[in-house]
Formats: sequence, C-alpha cells, structure tokens
Amino acid sequence: MPEKLEEVKQFWDDFAKEYTDIQEESQLTIQKDVFDFFKKQGILPQNSLLDLAGGSGKYVPFFISQLQNYVLVDLSSEMLKLASNKYPYKNLSLIESSQQSFLQQTKDNTFDIVFSAMNPALTSKSQLKEMIRVAKKYVCILRLVKEDDKLFSPVEEKLYGKKESLAWMSTYKSWFKNAYQNKAFHYTTSETISTHFFYLYFKDELASDELEKTIEALFQGQKAIENTTHYTFELLYCHLAK
Repeated sequence: MPEKLEEVKQFWDDFAKEYTDIQEESQLTIQKDVFDFFKKQGILPQNSLLDLAGGSGKYVPFFISQLQNYVLVDLSSEMLKLASNKYPYKNLSLIESSQQSFLQQTKDNTFDIVFSAMNPALTSKSQLKEMIRVAKKYVCILRLVKEDDKLFSPVEEKLYGKKESLAWMSTYKSWFKNAYQNKAFHYTTSETISTHFFYLYFKDELASDELEKTIEALFQGQKAIENTTHYTFELLYCHLAK
C-alpha cells in the first residue's frame, strides 16, 4: 500500500471500480447484519451519521432510511463518483477529503454516529480521538478480524506472514479510554477451486516445483475440491456520555 497521500488517492482511484465490483459480488451479508444490529440496539435511527472512508457507499442503502443526514467522506474521487451514480439520495452528502483534514475541520459533537468500516487510514490514536470528539452519541468501528480457509490461507501466510490488517481491532481497543462494547459477525462460504486456478493464482509467487508439491499436498490428486472460508467481523461500538 502506498504511503504518500497523493499515492494513496491514486491507488484507490485506480482500484475503485474493481473494488466495488468485488464488494457487490460478495456472498457476505455484513451490511444488513450490522444494520439489523444497530436497529436492535437503538443506535439507529438517528439524525446524522458520518461514514469515514466510506468508499463507494457499501452501507448507504442499508442505513440511509434511518437518517436525516448521511455524510460519506472518502479520499478517492472515483469512489465518490460510483457512490453518486448509485445512490441519488437527497439526504446523502459525498465529500472528497482525507480523513485527517475532514476531522480537523469538524466541530465537536457534530454527528450522532461516527461510523467506519475497514478503514485503512485509521492508524493512529489521535485519529480515534478526533472521531470521538466529533461524535455526539456513538462511535462505531467495524473490521474483518479473521479470515481463513484450507487452500489459500496456509500458502499466503507462509509467503507474506499473518495479515497485519486483521490485528487492528485489538489496537483500537487499547486506544479507547471510553467504555465500549463489541459484537462479532461470523460467516462461512464455500467455492469449488480447481488445481488450474490455484496454479495460476500462485504461479508468480512460488517456484514451479514448490507449487506442484503444494498442489499435490492440498488437492491429494483431485482436479478440484470444495474450499470453505471462515470470516469473522468485529464491531466495536461506544455510547458516549457527553
């Protein structure tokens, strides 16, 4: 992942269409499940919600009927174009800005809910403090904390190590001074994977002989097998006493 703000913006602009397509093809029902949980807990409805690093608006169609004002902030203009084309709601405001810049310019207690899902820019304690400062009632952070399967995960962990992104929720919890609660969402998906697909997937990462040995060990002579993937998302939510 690039580090300079301009490079980060360019990365997400270039990736916006593909990323959105991947999200739309996902079998997971995390958006609806978070919405249902918010309703059950009384977090929704509210007057206003800030969706930080909201991308092309994955949560917009689920939350917006419960809000008078939905503000989605993202660094990528291409993400916002996609959101604008998909969701022509009058109570939706799309703002192109870095997270840090937007928060610094926002007054205390501006939004009833500050929500952020899978936010790659939430990497400092000061940013979390700013989220709490601009929130009036709730701060809610959602992340994928576990993803494993029997085919790809063992090879990827060997190649790249454990995914650092999966550990961020533990860090957020250590930064919180406010009392918080959490909720886990578990999902399982299955897909038939062929040896040919698996070979193409890793052919640039592993030497041919090592890849052939890996395929033999995992597929046990079969041309294709059912691959089951387990996902766990965790929602950290804090009801602010202000």
